[in-house]
Amino acid sequence: MTGSVPLDDDPWTRRWSRRALTLPAVHLGAALAWGLLPLWLALALALDLLRGRPRLPLSRAVLFGAVYLFAEVAGVQAALWTWLASGLGARAAWLRRADLRLQRAWTRLLWGSLARIFDLRLQVEAPAALPAPFLLFLRHASLPDVLLPAVAFANPMGIALRYVLKVEVCASPCLDVVGHRLPNAFVRRGGQDPAREVARVLRLHGGAGGAAVGGEETALRPGEGLVIYPEGTRASPGKRAALLARLEGPARARAASFRHVLPPRPGGPLALLAARRPDEDVVFCAHVGTESVLRATALADGSLIGRTFQVVAWRVPAAQVPTEPEQARAWLDQWWHRVDDWVGAQGSGPAELTAARSDPPG
Repeated sequence: MTGSVPLDDDPWTRRWSRRALTLPAVHLGAALAWGLLPLWLALALALDLLRGRPRLPLSRAVLFGAVYLFAEVAGVQAALWTWLASGLGARAAWLRRADLRLQRAWTRLLWGSLARIFDLRLQVEAPAALPAPFLLFLRHASLPDVLLPAVAFANPMGIALRYVLKVEVCASPCLDVVGHRLPNAFVRRGGQDPAREVARVLRLHGGAGGAAVGGEETALRPGEGLVIYPEGTRASPGKRAALLARLEGPARARAASFRHVLPPRPGGPLALLAARRPDEDVVFCAHVGTESVLRATALADGSLIGRTFQVVAWRVPAAQVPTEPEQARAWLDQWWHRVDDWVGAQGSGPAELTAARSDPPG
């Protein structure tokens, strides 16, 4: 079944119907943002001063919004030119290398702009190199942390990452276009066929006899990694409360044992552990500092200004990863408890996920 499941179930008609809306929207938005940027900044500055906000959070948010729209337009324009230069996709290997360079440039632009505009710092404690194929199990807490795999690992180490992404990210036309040209899996959370979504993740991983993507086998190679968020969604007090309300007995006790993160979902992560080849390591990544940005509108409230993003990664050699399913499940929970403990131990980390509140989807 794995080889027959596409990395995204969207038919081309739905995909291009979506792009017919998002592509003109970002071009129009960028034109309005940059053409009237002095006006937007003047209005934002006036509101910041009237509200007594000397750190100018709204002005910073307006400036970053303009940069983000520029990045979207520049990204899709560059994607068009690389596609044309590849002979309309005929030179698949060349196009993939070009798209990887474009992905790195795009993430560097977004992170560099975010860090400068909001005065952010990034501290990374990780292995000096990740040369072997590996699975990266990453905590998911907010919007900015989707950039962390690229800025903390892929860009500085020259690693090519494949992502398990929720299909909703296709609202970003750059992620939609380039993300579909590179090997990435677009999953639907809460769908009617969870087994199909797991099969999609396994196809992205490839393994022995993996399906072809862009003319190349999908099996991970040295210098490549596959990123998955084991929690399946951004952790928050409201989501923890909703999860505990659905569970009972041992399952509820297991979920309640995690205080700062959500428990790892068994489907995709355990399937990847079972499908690993003997040379594939596993990397667990925890971080703090991004928790205040659950919504894009939170960029304007000042909570992100001056933050330090702390990132830690633990590499588990392939030989130390259990292969028996029940042992793998217990091992995954043990490591995720280590992620949980580390998050709780950071002075700048979040409080326990115990106070329910209204949360955005995602």
